[in-house]
Amino acid sequence: MDGIKCVIPMSCKHVNRVIPGEITMFGVTPDTVKKDECEGCKFNCPTKHNGIYVKVMDWKFNKPLEFFTLLSGNN
Repeated sequence: MDGIKCVIPMSCKHVNRVIPGEITMFGVTPDTVKKDECEGCKFNCPTKHNGIYVKVMDWKFNKPLEFFTLLSGNN
């Protein structure tokens, strides 16, 4: 578990986009790859991750909770 991000490590999905090159007067420009990060990873915001949030067990009520709710105080 990642206690800072509140998600399972390496579970955020990052998208790689290939931007095709252009034909110019001087030749063809090469293709470029742009990596779009997860919103939560990019801006360091635990509420906007697209990964799998960690669940912990609340033994008092015998039900699982998301770890993020314990940090925000909304349990």
